Amino acid sequence: MVDRFYIPQIVLADISQHIDNTVSKCVRRFSSVYEKEDTVTGFLFGALQTELHEVIVTDDQVNGSWKWEIDFGTFGGGGGGSSESIIGADGIIELSLTRNRETIKKSLLFQSKVDWTGRDSRLYQQAAKMLTWLGAAVVVNYTAAEFTAYDVGTVFENNGKKPEKSQSFQSLLNNQFLICKIGDSDLEYDSVKKILMWRDINYKTVYLQFNVNRKIGINVYAPNRTRFEYADDAQLISEAELAEHPLNSQALNPDIRYVDSLAELKKVKKELSKRFHPDMHPGLPSPQVTFLSDLMKSFNQQIDEREKVLRSRPRQRAAKKRVDPEEPPRL
Repeated sequence: MVDRFYIPQIVLADISQHIDNTVSKCVRRFSSVYEKEDTVTGFLFGALQTELHEVIVTDDQVNGSWKWEIDFGTFGGGGGGSSESIIGADGIIELSLTRNRETIKKSLLFQSKVDWTGRDSRLYQQAAKMLTWLGAAVVVNYTAAEFTAYDVGTVFENNGKKPEKSQSFQSLLNNQFLICKIGDSDLEYDSVKKILMWRDINYKTVYLQFNVNRKIGINVYAPNRTRFEYADDAQLISEAELAEHPLNSQALNPDIRYVDSLAELKKVKKELSKRFHPDMHPGLPSPQVTFLSDLMKSFNQQIDEREKVLRSRPRQRAAKKRVDPEEPPRL
């Protein structure tokens, strides 16, 4: 069976080559646009925009004429009503795949910086808001040497200080986003209705209405493309309710079923507390504090259950040894 978001390697390679070449060209021309992050983002996304490309696929799971394009839209700027003032992000990257009678999408929110070096208190506040979409949000830093990307959770954990670990922007797109290692298919921005829609951790579809600053779309068309209507049973939420509806992602549901020792479990708990405990991040608005408190409560409940299982093992082995008859001595 073909994966729902399957794109042939030859098509991915064609898109990746375009991204690599374009980003490298923009880095070389960085000095002419570097004053503001919005200017660099507009320059970069405008350069990435391209007309329809055709790739003939043979000897693969889905053969035929595949097509792809990249489009770019700008819908506003900075200020009190901008997307970054509401959700912490200043743009969104979208991948769509149209095949048969449906179009599926996945999205990645981003906040951009220029020559980010030390601690940035404003970015810290933006990262705190973007935790709502943990696993589908990044920070992009533009410099004359390279355009790099950082996990928003790590930026938050570092209190807005630039982490040591990064990856190039083109690597983020080619090696993670295009192959669905980052971003989320339950997150989508409708630029006509001006709504950001996602499925929250309680499997409820919610949306927020605002104007996103920048949006770039990587659109892939498999043979026999059609469209489908989006479900309309979503709930409108306000900016104040953001922290109550985090994205239902694996990043908020760590799988600790296979943690096999109390020492390792203690280490996991310490790492989660360091990253998300409200006491580690004083001064946040009350919605974010409540969000972090509920998140830690959920983590602690999972850890407590796993600890019970691990502590019961010695007793189980001792009980089994008492029940099992001893092996008769050999003659």
